[in-house]
Amino acid sequence: MARAASAVPTFSSESESIASQQQSPTQETAEGVPLEVRYMLDRCRAAFQQSVAIVRNRVSRASSTAVARLRYAANERPLYFVAGVAAAAFLAGVALRLRRSRND
Repeated sequence: MARAASAVPTFSSESESIASQQQSPTQETAEGVPLEVRYMLDRCRAAFQQSVAIVRNRVSRASSTAVARLRYAANERPLYFVAGVAAAAFLAGVALRLRRSRND
């Protein structure tokens, strides 16, 4: 009859047993941060910088478009432009007056 295999591994020498039980040391940078953490931080920083650059480009493009549209409106239809500014100022005044009257 065959003998049952043991669940505990057997080693040929004691040094091999000790070496297999020790975990491999984690490589660290000069600051004492593990390389895996440093790599993840670098990737997060790069992704954040890329996102900031994309947002900066979109805001710049949108503001340039808005300025171009305002200049076009002011040059092509100056009375409509002045009327729009007057209406915006009137609505801002009404909103400020309402806010001030609620706080009193």
